[in-house]
Amino acid sequence: MSGKRVLVTGGAGYLGSHVVRMLKDVCDVTVYDNLLYTNEYLEDVSFINGDVTNSLLLKIALARADVVIWLAAIVGDAPCMVNPARAIATNQEAVRTLARFDGPIIFTSSCSVYGNYLGLAREDTQIHPLSLYAETKASAEEYLRDKNALILRMGTLHGTSRRMRFDLVVNTLTKKAVMDGTIQVFGGRQYRPLLAVQDAAEFIAVKALGSWKSGIYNLASENLSILEVARKVKDYLPSTHIIVLDSAYEDNRNYQADFSRAQDILGYHPGRSAKDSIADIAALVSSRRIKDLSDIRYANLMALQKGT
Repeated sequence: MSGKRVLVTGGAGYLGSHVVRMLKDVCDVTVYDNLLYTNEYLEDVSFINGDVTNSLLLKIALARADVVIWLAAIVGDAPCMVNPARAIATNQEAVRTLARFDGPIIFTSSCSVYGNYLGLAREDTQIHPLSLYAETKASAEEYLRDKNALILRMGTLHGTSRRMRFDLVVNTLTKKAVMDGTIQVFGGRQYRPLLAVQDAAEFIAVKALGSWKSGIYNLASENLSILEVARKVKDYLPSTHIIVLDSAYEDNRNYQADFSRAQDILGYHPGRSAKDSIADIAALVSSRRIKDLSDIRYANLMALQKGT
C-alpha cells in the first residue's frame, strides 16, 4: 500500500491515533475527524475537520482516496443512547455514503453484535444485537457486505493511546485500583472478548493493508469475564480490594469470540494481553502525566452528555 492515498475517518481517536502514526511514513494519509473528544489535531498529516454525517464533504474526501479505513463512530451502548438519532446517522447512515466507494474498505464493527451467546461466537454465528450501538454496527455491515470490504468485529479495546480512554473495562478497573485501591465489579460473570489497541492498529495498518482480503472476521486476543479482568488487576497491584456486587448490571451482553479465522486466513497473531495493558495503564496513572484523570475527554459518555 506504499504511496496509496489512505483516508482514515476517526483518525484522531483512541484507535485512529495509533493507526495514523503507523501509516503516515509509508502512505499519503488524510485524517477525517470532527474532533469530538479533543480540541486540536497536531499530527503531521493532511486533515479534514468534518463529520461523516456531512455527506457532501465525505463524498469529496472519498473521491480523493484509494483506500478507506473507517474508524468513525459513536462507540458504546450508553454513548449511543445520549442522542440515538446522532448515533444512527454516524454509525449507520453515513456508511451508506461509504458504500458508494469502489476501492478497498477496512470497517471496524464490534463483537457486541453477538449480544448474549453461550459458547464461542464465530463469524457465521447468528447475531443478536442487544443495544442501539450493536444494531447500528449490524446495519452498517449489511451496507458493505457486497463491497470490497474487510469488516472487523473487534473485541473491547484496552491500552494506552494519545487519545486516552478510561471508560473501557481494563483501563477503568486499572485506573480505579491505582487511584482508590478498590474496584467494584457488578456480577462479574459476563464475558468479553478483549483486544489491545496497539494490536488492532498494527493489524489494520500493516497486515490488513499489506495482504488484502475482504470478508467478516472477529478480532480479539482473549476472552475474559469482568471478574477475571479484576483479578488480573489485583495480580499486578496486590493491595487492590475487589468488591463483587450481586446486583444486576444494566449491560446484559455476555459473549466470547472465536478469532481463529483471522489467525488462519489473515495471519493475525496478537502480541499483547490485558496483563500488558494493566501494566501500561498503571504506569501512566502513577506517573501523573495526565493532569486531570476525570476530565470528560477520557470518557465517551461524559463527553457526549456535556455536548448535548
